[in-house]
Amino acid sequence: MNSTDYFNNGKIYYEQRQYNEAIAEFTQAINLNSKDKKAYRYRGLCYFGLEQYEKALADYDEAIIIDSDYKLAYYDRSISYRKLGRNREANADFSKAIGLT
Repeated sequence: MNSTDYFNNGKIYYEQRQYNEAIAEFTQAINLNSKDKKAYRYRGLCYFGLEQYEKALADYDEAIIIDSDYKLAYYDRSISYRKLGRNREANADFSKAIGLT
């Protein structure tokens, strides 16, 4: 399978809220294509769903490193920051996401 296949399988698991399975698929996609910003973002969403907010932040960070204009990653990261009580960072990321629309 290629990275796109793993990504698509991960999305199916994500939509079914089978987060651990989705994480495994997104990780495979990332292993095959380390510049796949969407795989990082979706894996972050899975970690968020598992309430592993620090891991989610790390994946959103990677997506933003790959594409500094990736508004969805900024938006998602703002929500994780909010869950961790890091409101200043949450507000900054939310503002950045709005500014990119």
